[in-house]
Amino acid sequence: MRIAIVANPVSGGGRARRHLPAIRAALAERAERLVILETTGPDDAARFGRSLALEGHDLVIALGGDGTVGSVADGLISARDETNAALPEFGFIAAGTGMDFRRNFSLPADPVKTALQLLTRPARPVDAGRVELCRADGSMIRRHFLNVASLGLSGTIAASVNAAKEKGSRAGSLLYTLHSVREILRLAAHPMRVRVDDQPEITGPVAMLAVANGKWFGGGMKIAPLADITDGLLELALLSPENRLVLLWYLIQILAGGAGRGKGIRRARGRSITVSLDGDSAENGLLFEMDGETAQAVSARYTVLPGALMIRA
Repeated sequence: MRIAIVANPVSGGGRARRHLPAIRAALAERAERLVILETTGPDDAARFGRSLALEGHDLVIALGGDGTVGSVADGLISARDETNAALPEFGFIAAGTGMDFRRNFSLPADPVKTALQLLTRPARPVDAGRVELCRADGSMIRRHFLNVASLGLSGTIAASVNAAKEKGSRAGSLLYTLHSVREILRLAAHPMRVRVDDQPEITGPVAMLAVANGKWFGGGMKIAPLADITDGLLELALLSPENRLVLLWYLIQILAGGAGRGKGIRRARGRSITVSLDGDSAENGLLFEMDGETAQAVSARYTVLPGALMIRA
């Protein structure tokens, strides 16, 4: 088997770097060919995924956090969009801060055991999401995600976590909880228009909106309890709380494993979701988040891609 690994050595405060030698040793003696690429910048994982898709590998493995996993997947899917190439199978070894995508699977906690299981587990088709963002200047960003894409409060939390000096020094759920509380204290709801497929448009102020392929995000929050990475649908979770205390109560429910209930929470499922900002937000944009990575935009269209990748997990 010809295997390529895209590793983010700083994921999880250096967790990926610490495990990489053992993973390399375990796979090298079993692989026909083993290629390892280490990222040094934010665009490397997607760029590596795009190039590896065209180099004849049987399996491409992402080693890192949700951002690395999502970025490598984005590169693979983008390569197919551009060239119509047959893609290699995909796998991942979770070694990041939140590691939410891993929660959708049954994988060992030990990274070396995970690597060895990826050699024998059968691949299965898994959906992905595509988001097309429009910036304030009219330019477009296209990105694919495997787990959750969101905006509003979650975008500011993701940016805060990514910039935190202590990233990786605490358990993922605690780190996200601390930054969630801090950002809730700065809460501002933003007027927007949201439509799921041909359902009636939802309008009004929104504090946080999540478009989910997987169930969990934010270090263990089950934001989309009905989401299924194989059902060909995306789940919308929209939070419009009356005030900061109500929003905090919703997040406490979700962190405790509940679905989060209340008149300020709306849910819907569909194949396509569009979001347009109104008011001042329409001029300046908000932070949109995709698998933990962020970009500023004023509108978005989300589309599900059924069976986008064959994943060993």
